[in-house]
Amino acid sequence: MSTFIEPSANANTISNRKAGRIIFNQAFNALKKDTRVLLVPLIAMLVNIVFFVGFIISWILLIPAMNIYNATNTVDFVLGAVLYLAFACTQVFSQAILMSAANDIFEGKPAELSAAVRKAFSRFGSLFLFAVLEATVGLILRAIAERLQGIGGALLRFIGGLAWSIASYFAIPGILFDGLSPFKSIGESGRLIKAKWGTAMRVNVAAGALLALAIFASFGSIMGGLFVFANANSGVENTIVWPMGSTLLVAFGILLLFVAIFVQGAVLAFLKVALFRFAKDQSSAGFEQNTLASGFKVKKQS
Repeated sequence: MSTFIEPSANANTISNRKAGRIIFNQAFNALKKDTRVLLVPLIAMLVNIVFFVGFIISWILLIPAMNIYNATNTVDFVLGAVLYLAFACTQVFSQAILMSAANDIFEGKPAELSAAVRKAFSRFGSLFLFAVLEATVGLILRAIAERLQGIGGALLRFIGGLAWSIASYFAIPGILFDGLSPFKSIGESGRLIKAKWGTAMRVNVAAGALLALAIFASFGSIMGGLFVFANANSGVENTIVWPMGSTLLVAFGILLLFVAIFVQGAVLAFLKVALFRFAKDQSSAGFEQNTLASGFKVKKQS
């Protein structure tokens, strides 16, 4: 007998109005139990900066060869593909480390980053292949968008990216915790997302809304700081105060932007693990099973 979870017909009062917000708060509270995990996206961002700098340096060094062999397009494509893969690897492995730490927290154990890193890299081959798939999908969608150009290309790229994100929603947990291959994990993810569509999408929308507010506030702070700086010549007495105030506003806006992005990514990683464990009939410390189950019912299939 296998267990399949599908939306419950009598769970509208909680699921439609409150479930997304409640589950998001529970994931955020779980994250607060060990905020050291936020070092993972920070390190991932620094690694991506190193990759990007390497890309720029490599491109500059290859300029003579591009001029001699008229190979600018080829070099751009190859270096771009390598950069796409590097970014995909950083994203996949940082998410896997976050999810491993989340799983420990949900089991009532302290999150050890070293153990989470070992867990993620124990699935190196499968996670790397999944990163290759991520990069390939990204390159294909970009190529299609550039070929079509205009609004149609951008729309198709958006829809394709959204479809891939939905289809692969539980792929990393499947690889990490069940030892599935990349393709099998995507198939299992598709099965689970059919069961989890409502809750998963509601919480993602809630997280996206909070991120949008944080980004709006951060850009408001940055633009306010630039406005203050541009109007700093109002008097000698303000020559120090105004530039200092504008610098603080800009710095605060940048800091808020990065914190919002890091926290959102970490919370969604925790959410995916909680929903994945729920689908496997496993409880998660800090999450109310009734809330997780509010939009679903368990149906036995032979």
